[in-house]
Amino acid sequence: ALDLGVFDGTSTWFYLRIFQADEHRAWTSPIWMSPASVPDLCLEAKDVDYDYANLRLVVRPKNYGDASASTSVRVFASVSSPHALQTLDLSGGLGGVVTRVEPLGGDRSLIRIYMHLPESSNDTVHFSGQIQISGSQGYSIVTDPRKMLVDNGNGTITWNEGPYGLMSSNNGQSWHSGRITDFELLVHTGPGTTLTCNYFQDGLPVPNCYLGNMLSAVAGMVTTTLDFETSTQVAEQFVVVPPGGASVELAFPGLLPGRTYVVSIDPDDAIAESEERNNSIAWKVSSSPPFTFDWPAPPVRESFTQSR
Repeated sequence: ALDLGVFDGTSTWFYLRIFQADEHRAWTSPIWMSPASVPDLCLEAKDVDYDYANLRLVVRPKNYGDASASTSVRVFASVSSPHALQTLDLSGGLGGVVTRVEPLGGDRSLIRIYMHLPESSNDTVHFSGQIQISGSQGYSIVTDPRKMLVDNGNGTITWNEGPYGLMSSNNGQSWHSGRITDFELLVHTGPGTTLTCNYFQDGLPVPNCYLGNMLSAVAGMVTTTLDFETSTQVAEQFVVVPPGGASVELAFPGLLPGRTYVVSIDPDDAIAESEERNNSIAWKVSSSPPFTFDWPAPPVRESFTQSR
């Protein structure tokens, strides 16, 4: 038995991490502990859609907590569609590092970073790097499941993680492959706030570094400003979201396609929740509906009986 002490009412999580003598590692999924009678508002990609026929954005916020919440939902818009908002799946590809910037409304941006290892026959792999945040009004580390980040307090965050052991096996051959780390930073942006990230694998610059879904021109490096146009508020509605995983559907009419919308529930952080980092989502709406092809129905096979 492991004594975790007295629960202080603050949402937290635990997970078990195992190190083997051969340097292999294993870890469990997070086990969450949250206070009772507290809402947990949430917005996910599947909760947002665009109705091209009626030119409206449809949002379905959820509440996974055990108390109802009365709050507002705000929509911010960008005339352009910053590629940094987009999500890129590197599974099955060459691997690399993805840096995703998600504006949360007002002066806050969430920086999410993850590395996906390509297939490799090396025995071990190290992942190291540095993040430099300049011109911000403050920042904090909000997700670091491996406790790998070192913050020097003046805008520079470093890490040197590894070695990683063999992770996959197929037909008797083993290789490194897969998504190995995720961490998040919350940045309070100001005029001219910039983000510069340097990523290294085994001491060499990572060849494939992405800002959102755009490949960086410089190996091992991503740099961007954080003053997106998404701070322009275009709509707001007030809503009561019941507890227990319930959702409420809201429609925001008059929002044109060809833009990136950032939807935020409880944008002023007025409600104490068990989890505060899932209240915003960025949604890119293309200028025209995505192309779909309706496959023809298979022919009907006629049956008959032959008499002799």
